[in-house]
Amino acid sequence: MSNPYLSIIIPAYQEAQRLPASLEKVLNYIEGKSFQSEIIVVDDGSNDNTLEVAKQYLDLNIHKVISNGTNKGKGYSVRSGVLLSQGDYILFSDADLSTPIEEMDMMLPYLENGYDVVIGSRALEDKSKERKMLWYREIMGRIYNFLGQLILFPGIRDSQCGFKAFKKESGKKLFQNQKIDGFSFDGEILFLAEREGLKIKELPINWFNADQSKVSLVGDSLKMFLDLIFIRYLHLFSASKRVKKKEIFS
Repeated sequence: MSNPYLSIIIPAYQEAQRLPASLEKVLNYIEGKSFQSEIIVVDDGSNDNTLEVAKQYLDLNIHKVISNGTNKGKGYSVRSGVLLSQGDYILFSDADLSTPIEEMDMMLPYLENGYDVVIGSRALEDKSKERKMLWYREIMGRIYNFLGQLILFPGIRDSQCGFKAFKKESGKKLFQNQKIDGFSFDGEILFLAEREGLKIKELPINWFNADQSKVSLVGDSLKMFLDLIFIRYLHLFSASKRVKKKEIFS
Protein backbone atom coordinates (compact mmCIF):
# COMPACT_ATOMS: atom_id res chain seq x y z
CA MET A 1 0.00 0.00 0.00
CA SER A 2 1.22 3.50 -0.81
CA ASN A 3 1.57 5.91 2.07
CA PRO A 4 -1.86 6.86 3.45
CA TYR A 5 -3.26 10.36 3.20
CA LEU A 6 -4.52 10.35 6.80
CA SER A 7 -3.27 8.60 9.94
CA ILE A 8 -5.68 8.35 12.90
CA ILE A 9 -4.00 7.70 16.26
CA ILE A 10 -6.18 6.33 19.08
CA PRO A 11 -4.55 5.93 22.52
CA ALA A 12 -6.46 3.37 24.58
CA TYR A 13 -6.31 2.35 28.23
CA GLN A 14 -8.92 -0.04 29.68
CA GLU A 15 -11.16 0.60 26.67
CA ALA A 16 -12.36 -2.93 25.86
CA GLN A 17 -16.01 -1.93 26.38
CA ARG A 18 -16.04 1.34 24.42
CA LEU A 19 -13.47 0.59 21.73
CA PRO A 20 -15.64 -1.62 19.45
CA ALA A 21 -18.25 1.10 18.88
CA SER A 22 -15.56 3.74 18.36
CA LEU A 23 -13.62 1.64 15.86
CA GLU A 24 -16.82 0.86 13.97
CA LYS A 25 -17.45 4.59 13.60
CA VAL A 26 -13.88 5.35 12.52
CA LEU A 27 -13.85 2.48 10.03
CA ASN A 28 -17.16 3.64 8.55
CA TYR A 29 -15.77 7.16 8.30
CA ILE A 30 -12.62 6.24 6.39
CA GLU A 31 -14.45 3.76 4.14
CA GLY A 32 -16.56 6.65 2.86
CA LYS A 33 -13.52 8.64 1.77
CA SER A 34 -11.73 8.63 -1.57
CA PHE A 35 -8.31 8.77 0.09
CA GLN A 36 -6.41 6.04 1.95
CA SER A 37 -6.21 6.13 5.72
CA GLU A 38 -4.61 4.11 8.48
CA ILE A 39 -5.75 3.61 12.06
CA ILE A 40 -3.16 3.14 14.78
CA VAL A 41 -4.43 1.98 18.18
CA VAL A 42 -1.89 2.24 20.99
CA ASP A 43 -2.79 0.13 24.02
CA ASP A 44 -1.28 1.67 27.14
CA GLY A 45 -0.73 -1.49 29.15
CA SER A 46 -4.44 -2.26 29.72
CA ASN A 47 -5.22 -5.25 31.94
CA ASP A 48 -8.57 -5.87 30.27
CA ASN A 49 -8.71 -7.16 26.69
CA THR A 50 -8.33 -3.78 24.95
CA LEU A 51 -5.41 -5.10 22.89
CA GLU A 52 -7.31 -8.17 21.68
CA VAL A 53 -10.40 -6.09 20.83
CA ALA A 54 -8.34 -3.69 18.72
CA LYS A 55 -6.73 -6.56 16.83
CA GLN A 56 -10.15 -8.09 16.20
CA TYR A 57 -11.47 -4.97 14.55
CA LEU A 58 -8.49 -3.89 12.48
CA ASP A 59 -6.97 -5.51 9.41
CA LEU A 60 -3.35 -5.44 10.52
CA ASN A 61 -2.11 -5.40 6.92
CA ILE A 62 -3.52 -1.88 6.60
CA HIS A 63 -3.84 -0.68 10.18
CA LYS A 64 -1.62 -1.03 13.25
CA VAL A 65 -2.12 -2.10 16.86
CA ILE A 66 0.77 -1.58 19.24
CA SER A 67 1.17 -2.12 22.97
CA ASN A 68 3.24 -0.21 25.49
CA GLY A 69 3.45 -3.37 27.61
CA THR A 70 2.95 -1.39 30.80
CA ASN A 71 1.00 1.76 31.57
CA LYS A 72 3.19 4.67 30.42
CA GLY A 73 0.73 7.50 29.92
CA LYS A 74 -1.44 9.09 27.27
CA GLY A 75 1.36 11.36 26.04
CA TYR A 76 3.69 8.41 25.59
CA SER A 77 0.99 6.52 23.69
CA VAL A 78 0.14 9.37 21.32
CA ARG A 79 3.84 10.01 20.65
CA SER A 80 4.38 6.32 19.82
CA GLY A 81 1.50 6.39 17.36
CA VAL A 82 2.52 9.65 15.71
CA LEU A 83 6.13 8.55 15.21
CA LEU A 84 4.94 5.26 13.72
CA SER A 85 2.40 6.90 11.39
CA GLN A 86 2.90 7.31 7.65
CA GLY A 87 0.04 9.64 6.64
CA ASP A 88 0.45 13.05 5.07
CA TYR A 89 -1.81 14.31 7.86
CA ILE A 90 -2.06 12.98 11.40
CA LEU A 91 -5.01 13.11 13.78
CA PHE A 92 -5.12 11.87 17.34
CA SER A 93 -8.48 11.24 18.94
CA ASP A 94 -9.63 9.99 22.33
CA ALA A 95 -10.82 6.39 22.26
CA ASP A 96 -14.31 7.35 23.46
CA LEU A 97 -14.82 9.66 20.45
CA SER A 98 -16.07 12.47 22.67
CA THR A 99 -15.42 14.51 19.55
CA PRO A 100 -17.13 12.74 16.62
CA ILE A 101 -14.63 11.55 14.01
CA GLU A 102 -16.58 13.49 11.33
CA GLU A 103 -15.19 16.74 12.78
CA MET A 104 -12.00 15.90 10.89
CA ASP A 105 -13.79 17.00 7.71
CA MET A 106 -13.57 20.66 8.73
CA MET A 107 -9.94 20.33 9.84
CA LEU A 108 -8.46 18.86 6.67
CA PRO A 109 -8.98 21.95 4.47
CA TYR A 110 -6.93 24.05 6.88
CA LEU A 111 -4.09 21.51 6.89
CA GLU A 112 -4.23 21.33 3.10
CA ASN A 113 -4.02 25.13 2.86
CA GLY A 114 -1.03 26.04 4.96
CA TYR A 115 -1.79 25.32 8.60
CA ASP A 116 0.63 23.11 10.53
CA VAL A 117 -1.61 22.34 13.52
CA VAL A 118 -5.42 22.32 13.78
CA ILE A 119 -6.99 21.77 17.19
CA GLY A 120 -10.55 21.16 18.32
CA SER A 121 -11.85 23.62 20.88
CA ARG A 122 -14.73 23.42 23.34
CA ALA A 123 -14.15 27.02 24.41
CA LEU A 124 -14.96 28.81 21.15
CA GLU A 125 -18.55 29.91 20.70
CA ASP A 126 -20.52 28.37 17.85
CA LYS A 127 -24.27 27.87 18.13
CA SER A 128 -24.18 25.09 15.54
CA LYS A 129 -21.96 22.97 17.79
CA GLU A 130 -23.23 20.84 20.66
CA ARG A 131 -21.32 20.52 23.94
CA LYS A 132 -22.20 18.28 26.88
CA MET A 133 -19.73 18.66 29.73
CA LEU A 134 -19.96 18.07 33.46
CA TRP A 135 -19.97 21.46 35.19
CA TYR A 136 -17.03 20.74 37.51
CA ARG A 137 -14.87 19.50 34.63
CA GLU A 138 -15.67 22.65 32.70
CA ILE A 139 -14.60 24.82 35.65
CA MET A 140 -11.35 22.89 36.12
CA GLY A 141 -10.68 23.11 32.40
CA ARG A 142 -11.18 26.87 32.39
CA ILE A 143 -8.81 27.33 35.35
CA TYR A 144 -6.16 25.09 33.76
CA ASN A 145 -6.38 26.85 30.43
CA PHE A 146 -6.21 30.30 32.04
CA LEU A 147 -2.96 29.34 33.76
CA GLY A 148 -1.74 27.60 30.62
CA GLN A 149 -2.19 30.76 28.56
CA LEU A 150 -0.16 32.70 31.12
CA ILE A 151 2.65 30.16 31.29
CA LEU A 152 2.84 28.19 28.03
CA PHE A 153 0.46 28.85 25.15
CA PRO A 154 -0.92 32.41 24.97
CA GLY A 155 -4.01 32.74 22.83
CA ILE A 156 -5.02 29.06 22.84
CA ARG A 157 -8.52 28.81 24.30
CA ASP A 158 -8.70 25.03 24.82
CA SER A 159 -5.46 23.08 25.06
CA GLN A 160 -6.86 19.81 26.41
CA CYS A 161 -9.44 18.72 23.86
CA GLY A 162 -8.31 15.27 22.70
CA PHE A 163 -8.81 15.97 19.00
CA LYS A 164 -5.79 17.50 17.28
CA ALA A 165 -4.41 17.24 13.75
CA PHE A 166 -1.02 17.96 12.22
CA LYS A 167 0.84 18.08 8.97
CA LYS A 168 3.15 15.09 8.87
CA GLU A 169 6.43 17.01 9.04
CA SER A 170 5.25 19.37 11.79
CA GLY A 171 3.65 16.62 13.86
CA LYS A 172 6.68 14.35 13.72
CA LYS A 173 9.03 17.15 14.77
CA LEU A 174 6.82 18.25 17.65
CA PHE A 175 6.38 14.76 19.06
CA GLN A 176 10.07 13.95 18.69
CA ASN A 177 10.73 16.87 21.06
CA GLN A 178 7.92 15.99 23.49
CA LYS A 179 9.07 15.06 26.99
CA ILE A 180 5.82 14.76 28.99
CA ASP A 181 4.27 11.28 29.02
CA GLY A 182 1.09 12.08 30.95
CA PHE A 183 -2.07 14.11 30.32
CA SER A 184 -0.19 17.43 30.12
CA PHE A 185 1.46 16.52 26.83
CA ASP A 186 -1.18 18.55 24.92
CA GLY A 187 0.03 21.75 26.56
CA GLU A 188 3.64 20.87 25.83
CA ILE A 189 2.89 20.20 22.15
CA LEU A 190 1.13 23.55 21.78
CA PHE A 191 3.96 25.30 23.62
CA LEU A 192 6.47 23.76 21.22
CA ALA A 193 4.31 24.61 18.20
CA GLU A 194 4.08 28.27 19.19
CA ARG A 195 7.77 28.42 20.01
CA GLU A 196 8.61 27.06 16.55
CA GLY A 197 6.37 29.62 14.88
CA LEU A 198 4.02 27.01 13.43
CA LYS A 199 0.70 28.12 12.00
CA ILE A 200 -2.08 27.01 14.37
CA LYS A 201 -5.83 26.98 13.81
CA GLU A 202 -8.29 26.50 16.69
CA LEU A 203 -11.80 25.41 15.64
CA PRO A 204 -15.04 24.89 17.60
CA ILE A 205 -16.13 21.27 17.68
CA ASN A 206 -18.99 19.08 18.85
CA TRP A 207 -18.09 17.40 22.12
CA PHE A 208 -19.95 14.96 24.36
CA ASN A 209 -18.80 14.10 27.88
CA ALA A 210 -17.78 10.45 28.32
CA ASP A 211 -19.34 8.57 31.24
CA GLN A 212 -16.17 6.66 32.11
CA SER A 213 -13.39 9.21 32.15
CA LYS A 214 -9.91 7.95 33.06
CA VAL A 215 -8.91 11.35 34.52
CA SER A 216 -8.85 11.79 38.29
CA LEU A 217 -10.42 15.16 39.02
CA VAL A 218 -8.16 15.94 41.99
CA GLY A 219 -4.97 13.94 41.49
CA ASP A 220 -4.52 14.39 37.74
CA SER A 221 -5.65 18.04 37.81
CA LEU A 222 -3.04 18.94 40.44
CA LYS A 223 -0.30 17.17 38.49
CA MET A 224 -1.33 18.93 35.29
CA PHE A 225 -1.14 22.34 36.97
CA LEU A 226 2.38 21.57 38.23
CA ASP A 227 3.35 20.28 34.80
CA LEU A 228 2.71 23.73 33.29
CA ILE A 229 5.76 25.03 35.17
CA PHE A 230 7.72 21.81 34.66
CA ILE A 231 7.31 22.03 30.88
CA ARG A 232 8.83 25.52 30.82
CA TYR A 233 11.75 24.22 32.86
CA LEU A 234 12.27 21.19 30.59
CA HIS A 235 12.58 23.37 27.50
CA LEU A 236 14.27 26.35 29.14
CA PHE A 237 17.65 25.88 27.50
CA SER A 238 16.57 24.53 24.11
CA ALA A 239 16.72 26.69 21.00
CA SER A 240 13.57 28.64 20.25
CA LYS A 241 11.86 30.59 17.51
CA ARG A 242 9.34 32.98 18.95
CA VAL A 243 7.54 34.00 15.78
CA LYS A 244 3.82 33.54 16.40
CA LYS A 245 1.58 32.49 13.53
CA LYS A 246 -1.68 31.63 15.23
CA GLU A 247 -5.25 32.16 14.07
CA ILE A 248 -8.29 31.56 16.21
CA PHE A 249 -11.83 31.08 14.94
CA SER A 250 -14.03 34.10 15.48
